[in-house]
Amino acid sequence: FILVIIIVLLIIYLKWIIRRVGENKKEVYARLNQRAKKESIVFLGDSITEFFRLDEFFSGVDVINRGIAANTTIDVINRLHDNCINISPRKVFLQIGTNDLGEKKKVDYIFENIINIINTLKNALPQVEIIVLSLYPVNNKGLRNKIIVGRRKNKDIDYLNSLLTSYCDDNNLIFIDVASHLKDENGILKKEYTLDGLHLNSYGYLKVTEVINKYVF
Repeated sequence: FILVIIIVLLIIYLKWIIRRVGENKKEVYARLNQRAKKESIVFLGDSITEFFRLDEFFSGVDVINRGIAANTTIDVINRLHDNCINISPRKVFLQIGTNDLGEKKKVDYIFENIINIINTLKNALPQVEIIVLSLYPVNNKGLRNKIIVGRRKNKDIDYLNSLLTSYCDDNNLIFIDVASHLKDENGILKKEYTLDGLHLNSYGYLKVTEVINKYVF
């Protein structure tokens, strides 16, 4: 029991460190955007985006990673202009919301924030192509995974993905259901695709690349 408490405290401390680093990264991205190539492809999101080695998986394409670990939908809203809009990307791949679920935010709240992000992008960049990626499933099998996954539940992820699917269908946006390609027969994140039940390993990112490749090129 004491070991569990120690692990939880360490996780809380690490999350605090990650958030502080994220604040710095937001400022660094803003500076990098001053010399970033216009009309590139931007991937926008949290740690799942940040850890995606886009330069390796999509070599030869002008792809810019604007993922920040621990980001929520509100964090993306607050940095949307300085980290994305001001370089006038031609495509934006958006995936955000899992950390909101980790903070026990309601699915409808997260959905509304994502719609806010989409509308802000469309209003600022009328010609931009917005591609919405589904949230990925989680796997909370085992103590480590339970701690990392936290309050996230696959039923909430599935519900949010269904809302996003309907919205994109109704508004002529591309929605890519990556989640179904990452699930095992029980509907959870395949263990061979994950490090900790939440984040993907290289095999997971390879599968994501296979699914979204045709939308990048």
